[in-house]
Amino acid sequence: MLQPYRPDRNIALELIRVTEAAAIAAARWSGRGDKNAADGAAVDAMRFVLGAVEMDGIVVIGEGEKDDAPMLYNGERIGDGRPPLVDIAVDPVDGTTLTAMGRNGALSVIALSERGSMFNPGPCVYMNKIAVGPRGRGSVDINASVTDNLSELSKRLKIPIAELGVVILDRPRHETLLAEVRETGARVLSISDGDVAGAIATGWPNSGADILIGVGGTPEGVIAAIAHILLAKIYRKPIQSLHSTRYRRYVSSHDMSARAQLVRQMRGRKRIDSARGQVYDLDQVFEELNRRFFYGLLARPRMTWSRSYARHSLAHYDPAHNAIVVSRVFDQQLVPGYAVEYIVYHEMLHLKHPVKLRGSRRCVHGPEFQAEEKLFPELEKARAFLKML
Repeated sequence: MLQPYRPDRNIALELIRVTEAAAIAAARWSGRGDKNAADGAAVDAMRFVLGAVEMDGIVVIGEGEKDDAPMLYNGERIGDGRPPLVDIAVDPVDGTTLTAMGRNGALSVIALSERGSMFNPGPCVYMNKIAVGPRGRGSVDINASVTDNLSELSKRLKIPIAELGVVILDRPRHETLLAEVRETGARVLSISDGDVAGAIATGWPNSGADILIGVGGTPEGVIAAIAHILLAKIYRKPIQSLHSTRYRRYVSSHDMSARAQLVRQMRGRKRIDSARGQVYDLDQVFEELNRRFFYGLLARPRMTWSRSYARHSLAHYDPAHNAIVVSRVFDQQLVPGYAVEYIVYHEMLHLKHPVKLRGSRRCVHGPEFQAEEKLFPELEKARAFLKML
């Protein structure tokens, strides 16, 4: 007889309600000629619904620095504060002018990723963009000329350049770009606003759009990139390692990592309660492990117990704030000391072995990490206990 079980939570379904609320709120201003009112209504609705979603989110790509909006600004914490810990990109209305004019094509967009993994553009407002669908992956290069990109895409799609549809945002800065595209004989699909929708259109069959190129808003570019990754997964097309490696190397470079950590420090303080719990003192646990396994060479970060008895995230090391946070679920008489020691030891290994890139993948638990983890004498016993939590 089958036993009933609790179904897995799908946060994507909750996010559908978030964008739905923003879209409905903005729709009331469709055709009324006030794009700021449409954007404000969408922001209010999206922020209200996001507040009830079970997550601890930080807005990385938001409304604040570019549009000077009072809510959903870069660095704002949203959600109810419980795990998962996520970075968030939002655009309550991509195409506010389209909405104000009563035209089609506006979107309400939100994207989530694990904390610390989303590209943060910092003060950059605009960026160069290029996007193709899954069939065209690997055929274009953002550093190549327009002519070369269209030629390579034509070969990959096996259609003449004259039949390619090139999506370009209608802006004065693109006059030279338009001239070069028309010189190749390709069709120009000019859009007045909404380049997120334009980028996504290149991934849909029979849309008539084969490539998007030009300069547009940085937040929209990041969201469009995430959308293309999702489309590649929908069509079961792998993301070409050349481009993903280039992207990850840029994001993980020393300069960008330092800037990203500085931004994380500035956009929100880490809540540090106390290392001393009711049963265990994390500072003492750290010092004892440091003496036994690391010859006392590791500098002690800030140690703290979490605010809640989290079971989804038992502990984590935050390099931006140099802090190790351990769930209060371990600060109980029934929890054996070896379990607390193992969870702190694991995070100390993250302190010693930072995340590295291997090809196009982030290597969180590399060979060196795993080899040292096996040195913990009660490893299997501790892991068995964790499974019971």
